[in-house]
Amino acid sequence: MALYLHDWLLYQLEYDNSLKWSSAESALTRGVGTCQAYESAYSKLLTAVGIINSETRDTYDGHTWNAVKLDGKWYQVDCTWDDTSDNFYGDLDQRHLYFCITDELMAIAHKGHAKIYTADGYATRLTSLKDNYFVHNGKADEWAAKYADRIQQHFDAKENKFSIDADNQSFPPSISGIQNGIVAFAMNLREWKTTNAKADLAANSIVAMQSGYKWISRFDFYATWKEPASYTIRYHGSDAAPAVARTTRVVVGTPTATLTSSALGFSCGPMAFAGWKAHRDCDDAWFVIDAAGNGRWAKLDGGALSEGRSFYRYVDGGKVSGTAPSGRVDFYATWIENKEYA
Repeated sequence: MALYLHDWLLYQLEYDNSLKWSSAESALTRGVGTCQAYESAYSKLLTAVGIINSETRDTYDGHTWNAVKLDGKWYQVDCTWDDTSDNFYGDLDQRHLYFCITDELMAIAHKGHAKIYTADGYATRLTSLKDNYFVHNGKADEWAAKYADRIQQHFDAKENKFSIDADNQSFPPSISGIQNGIVAFAMNLREWKTTNAKADLAANSIVAMQSGYKWISRFDFYATWKEPASYTIRYHGSDAAPAVARTTRVVVGTPTATLTSSALGFSCGPMAFAGWKAHRDCDDAWFVIDAAGNGRWAKLDGGALSEGRSFYRYVDGGKVSGTAPSGRVDFYATWIENKEYA
């Protein structure tokens, strides 16, 4: 509803360059008004439908706009600056550039707002772009996707910090800075990974003035690499035997060969090795086969397996990859009568 009222108001209104008409009444009856008229009219419309809102008055820049509370969060909305017929910047819809943005992004367009939202007692603080127009309609993710291959190259190189020039270098900072802030938010929602590794990515939009009227737009990225889930396999010569010193570390998702009973020096007289029973410590469960032949982890019931289940036996030196999410797995050697000695 906040978006509908925003769009409806923009279709009714034109900016009053004479600066004569500045009330909600002039906006709604005459169809003209200053920024105060835009703010007041939008406030009345929002209040009429039960949407909490507040005025953001920038006395430093002589401007005013609305703060709107949606889904429990405050957003900044500048109907005046959205009211344009310009379409100079590719697929960027300029009539929604200032709809539901953060305080930081609004301060790019209105410099005085930086002093307002950082002051003690400021009541409508926002840092999220969850309900931003371009985030909601998927455009932000579409823009972010255009950088994916370039980001991935740095990820594959396992870089912790890197920068990428923005594609909208030719846009003025008041446009590119806001657009790229929205794109950075979409980038941070994506999952980034490379072979056997994932990372939390923090993307920041940077617009910095150079000499004269020149500026640069870029994204700075900071990657925090996550350690892959892993576990340790310990080996026992029997159910009652203690674990030996040699172990196998398994990274979840990476097939890893287990040690063999002969390499570990295990034997049981004339008995023949019959495979490894597996127990994991994270939930005190054994890997079993059910009546339908499906493998699963299950706890013992009164010290025994439930009816229809049997212990799965891993082959000697076989490969494992996803036996446990973390912690430790104990392999217990099992033995059967060796028919060669029968």
